[in-house]
Amino acid sequence: MQADYTFIKNDNELTDCINYCKKEKILAVDLEADSMFHYNEKICLIQLATPLKNFIIDPLSIDNTESLSQVFSDKNIIKVFHGADYDIRSLYKNYSIIVNNLFDTELASRFIGKAKTGLSSVVFDRFNVVLDKRFQKKDWSQRPLLSEMLDYAVSDVTYLIQLYYIVKKELIEKKRYSWVTEECKKLSRVKHADVNNKPLVFNFKGAMKLNPKHLVFLEDLLVFRKTIAQKKDKPLFKIINNEALFKLAQILPSNIKEIKALKILSSRQLSMYGKNLVKIISTPHNSKENSLFKYPKKKKFIVKPYVSKRVKKLKLWRDDVAEKLNIDPPLLFNKAMLLSIAEEKEVSMDKLNSLEKLSAWQKKEFGYDIIKIIQQV
Repeated sequence: MQADYTFIKNDNELTDCINYCKKEKILAVDLEADSMFHYNEKICLIQLATPLKNFIIDPLSIDNTESLSQVFSDKNIIKVFHGADYDIRSLYKNYSIIVNNLFDTELASRFIGKAKTGLSSVVFDRFNVVLDKRFQKKDWSQRPLLSEMLDYAVSDVTYLIQLYYIVKKELIEKKRYSWVTEECKKLSRVKHADVNNKPLVFNFKGAMKLNPKHLVFLEDLLVFRKTIAQKKDKPLFKIINNEALFKLAQILPSNIKEIKALKILSSRQLSMYGKNLVKIISTPHNSKENSLFKYPKKKKFIVKPYVSKRVKKLKLWRDDVAEKLNIDPPLLFNKAMLLSIAEEKEVSMDKLNSLEKLSAWQKKEFGYDIIKIIQQV
């Protein structure tokens, strides 16, 4: 059975919606964006559910969305998301909104020990309901929206408040509720990455494998793709994918025939961009410029033998604890955390408390076990 909802599409309706939501103690939240279809991705729908009412907000038809922050920043209202990372970043990027009192039911499901934590899997597991995912990859920036798409959108928040109370009860029973609330608070502070004016290659996976000469060409290719994507308002991957650009920078083909032989571009891409790609690759660069253009590699450091032994011991202990708790080991302590602990010359509770990588619940629940293991090595 499909849930009813109120469709908010102008400033006055948004004001009424916000005034209603401000009186609530808990809200379920989800977003729909257009990152699969546009270069400048944006939020296209905001779904809010209260215990009694559902709202779908169309921010593209509203002039002033500032009132949204009144709800999202309110520390007295629990905001329930499922898989909040992208939504939190998008809200900050689009509206400079920071979400207070966030609860992520996907993260909570992982701490409970569920193997499948996607919304569809969780809703089926908890409520025996199959969610319709036909419109998951639709362009939500298009208007008007089909009624079926709006039905799909509201279904993503329909069960979240019920789910919150279920997982909260289970987490309390397992004495892990404070673990999740602390991790949710950290999650609520993530922000959309700001690349500033850094070379594009610095955020390109695998670029460190190229020498300075080839890095210069990769940067030129990335700038070209970005320019085209901006003009066409399309995502980067819909112009030329990363694998193809990396191959071009690695091989440096001198003509279209050589590019075609690599079988990395479609005939349409060759027709549209082939000449430009050849021109970019065949444009000479100053050798001095090449030598200065280096990927910022991380400093290599030698792991001392006692640190390696500690990491090994800690990992064995962590895996054993995670198995008993029936949760994914990295969720308990990831590799960076274990290394950070092992590198300390002497480990005490004061030392552990000073490690920023660790959460308070990790220190409180497992601090003395960690100290005992370290002392044995």
